[in-house]
Amino acid sequence: MHSIARRKSLSPLEQVLMDYVWTHPACTAETCREALSSRRAFKESTIRTILKNLEKKGYVAHEVRGRTFFYRAVDTKRSVTKIGR
Repeated sequence: MHSIARRKSLSPLEQVLMDYVWTHPACTAETCREALSSRRAFKESTIRTILKNLEKKGYVAHEVRGRTFFYRAVDTKRSVTKIGR
């Protein structure tokens, strides 16, 4: 696990995805893709890649249920934005 202070910063697209994950705990790549589709069309594989990168950076964790990955934020938005200032 990464400490909050040592995490790499978020790209603008990662930030948009994190905003969704913070407001929708236990979301899937498909629910993220559907939610972001009004802004831009993404393939589900693109969303999965971004979520995997966010997990490597320590922002999200996943749980497998059946064959589906459910993602949740590791920390609250408030604690992450405090450090980012």
